[in-house]
Amino acid sequence: MDYYEINVSSSSKEFKWAQQMLKDTIANYHTHNPSNHKVTFSNLELTRLVRVQNPALWLRFFLFFFFFFSFLKGFNPKNKIK
Repeated sequence: MDYYEINVSSSSKEFKWAQQMLKDTIANYHTHNPSNHKVTFSNLELTRLVRVQNPALWLRFFLFFFFFFSFLKGFNPKNKIK
């Protein structure tokens, strides 16, 4: 399957959000835990963010939900409860 790699600009909101999430979740653990790995560093920064887009996967996802919800269109759970 083919996929596309889209580079996210470092000035975009998405990049800044991912960088903040990295700092809030795993950066502190990796910078202050030398027993976890042998590479020592004092700063964990996001330098590049790539968005991977796979059109075939999104098509499968869309078709699944389209048919799933069209099947449930007439379903009413109150009718099934006795």
